[in-house]
Parts: sequence; C-alpha cells; structure tokens
Amino acid sequence: MKIHFRPLRVAMAAIVAVTATFLGAPSANAALAATTISALTRVNAISATNSFDAKGVGATCPTGQRVVGGSAIAFGEPGVFVRVTGANIGVNGLDQGTLVYGAEEDETRSAGNWALTITATCAVTPPGYEINLSPFGGENSDSSRTAVATCSPGKQLLGGFAIVSTGNFNVVLDDIQPSTSLTSVFAQAFEDENGAANTWFLTAFAICANPVAGLNVQFNSSETASPPALQTTQVFCPSGTRALSGGGTINSGFGQVDSASLFVSNDHVNFSSTEDRNGFSGNWSRTAYAMCAT
Repeated sequence: MKIHFRPLRVAMAAIVAVTATFLGAPSANAALAATTISALTRVNAISATNSFDAKGVGATCPTGQRVVGGSAIAFGEPGVFVRVTGANIGVNGLDQGTLVYGAEEDETRSAGNWALTITATCAVTPPGYEINLSPFGGENSDSSRTAVATCSPGKQLLGGFAIVSTGNFNVVLDDIQPSTSLTSVFAQAFEDENGAANTWFLTAFAICANPVAGLNVQFNSSETASPPALQTTQVFCPSGTRALSGGGTINSGFGQVDSASLFVSNDHVNFSSTEDRNGFSGNWSRTAYAMCAT
C-alpha cells in the first residue's frame, strides 16, 4: 500500500460518511456462543521518524493476552509515498502476543521523513484461539496474487492480516477482506504499473477462536469515482459491540490505488485510500470492514 501524505487536517476533512450495512444475522455458531472477549486492550507503538526507505514496528500485548486485531497508519512530509507491506503475528504466527507491521517507500524513494504507527488489539486468550496461515502458493513474478487463510472447523474469525514479502518497492497490498461466514480472510496484492522483475509472495493470516458472543461483520462501500485526494470510509459496529479488527478492499484499483491506512477504534473502523504518485484515470471504490463482538 502506498500513502500520499497530506496534512492530517486535510485527511480528516476528506472522510466520506456512508451508512453501515449489517451482513445479516450472526451464524448459528455465533448465536450459541457463550464466550465474551474480555479485557480488550489496545497497545500502540511508533517507529523513528526519518527518511529510511523501509521500516518495521512491533507492539506487544500485556502478559496473558493475545492479538485479536490491529491497525497501522504511516505519516510524514509531503511528497513521501509509502506502502504498508502488511502485518505478521510475531514470526509466522509463533509469538501470538506480538503484532509486527512493515512499510516501505515506493521505488522512486524520497529524502523526506516519515514514520509508521501501529496498534495491536489484545484480549485475554479466547478459548480455542489459533492463528492459521494461507497455504504457500509459490514465489513468482505474477502481476497479481491472492491468498486465503481459513479457521479450523467450528471456529470463527476474529481478525485477519496479510503480508507481501520480497515485493521490493513494486507490490501493492490491495485487499484484506473477512468472509461473511466468519470463517476465513481473503487477501490480494498487485504489482504497480512499473511491475516487479523479482519474485514475490503473499501470505494471509486468520485469527480464530471458539464461537464468540455477538460476533459479526459490518461493511461500508464508497461511491465509485476517481478522486485524486486521500479519502476515508468509516464503518461502525452495532450498539453494544466493540471493534476487534478491520479490513479493507480497493475495488478496480489494479495496483494504482493504495490503501493509505486502517484505523480500528472502540466502535468503528476507518479505511483510507489514495491514488499513487502518478494518479489513475480509472474509476474505483473502496470498502471498509469491521469485525465486532460484545
């Protein structure tokens, strides 16, 4: 994902308010759920502010808690374009209490300063907690790739992440989409218009647990247009539920529209996007997702 930086006051003014749509009733498993997410905690971490072309930041949950979601925002001086390359739970899911995000500049680079701030959403380890990775789909230089991570039978999706590896400044993470069945997460990435000569791969992560009380997916879609400025779509959780994690998709961006940031708050998710350094003549839209529970 690239980020075309603008003053924060401009980004906030660009928020697009659209009405949240509830994706039907919870699944049968959710209706029978007895488990409630407890001691929900959000832990922040921020990188150094400098002109390094790539950065990684980790946030660690309190003792006894595990990652159930998270978000990332990059910010910096005008003219800096940065891709958030994705997130990992520890190292390939082995450290379930640490969330790590990475970001890198586009291939043009810049002398401007920028930073990456992340938030790990943590909770007391839910019963049946697990992190499942998508099957390894090989490493090649295809112009686009998809990955799906799926929960074990009988378990539900609390949150999902994805990460692009060895993209070398030429691959855009385009989609992180939870399924309406609450059982899997879909990810997609595209090479940008300059392409990538090297091989790269995409991995999706599904955070799952035994059925959770009130678990549901909300989504919001923006209008289809070709706006040059940073835009944001909000999606709210139903009353009485809290946002665990979020996701976002760029529809018809084809590697030239970038997910600028994903921010998960107590009751809503903000998903922002912008066209890349060279702009994009096509029409596109974005969809924000929120995973919510009591």
